[in-house]
Amino acid sequence: AFWIIWLSRLCYNWEKHILTVSFISLCCLSALIFLLDLSYFVARSKTCGELRSAHIGQEVTLCGWIQYKRHEQFVVLRDFQGLTQILIPQVEAASHLRKLFSDAPVESVVRVTGIVIPRPPGQANPRMQTGDIEVKAETAEILNYCKKLPFEIKDFTKVYLSYFCLVCYFCLMEYLG
Repeated sequence: AFWIIWLSRLCYNWEKHILTVSFISLCCLSALIFLLDLSYFVARSKTCGELRSAHIGQEVTLCGWIQYKRHEQFVVLRDFQGLTQILIPQVEAASHLRKLFSDAPVESVVRVTGIVIPRPPGQANPRMQTGDIEVKAETAEILNYCKKLPFEIKDFTKVYLSYFCLVCYFCLMEYLG
């Protein structure tokens, strides 16, 4: 009788351990799949603020908001690290890039892949951390279009409180009804 009780306890414990090991394996597999899926969303190779002269010649992928657009030749891209100037090539083969950037409103989210190049002599911007370089765009994709904003989001733009309250009031009225 003792032998049967011992064997039944062994089988019960064995079952419990198998279930525990299976559960742990399932959790590890789920975590691995989650991390692989999470790395799919990591679309940038560098941030806008970390590019320097040491990166010249490298292909980089940047994601960020369009800060400024200049003469359909340059776009300044902003992320949480800083700013980087994107050069839009003026050759016929890059006409799709010019159209994409000209149609995208400021504050739209874009992903740009290109080659880091030095700025032409005399065009370095000492006020920017990335002022010695620019990224010559090869491909670009709009990740999210920005709706028309009631005022520009810039450091030097002063928005008066009364105007801001008026915009908030109209937004609320439009939302409510």
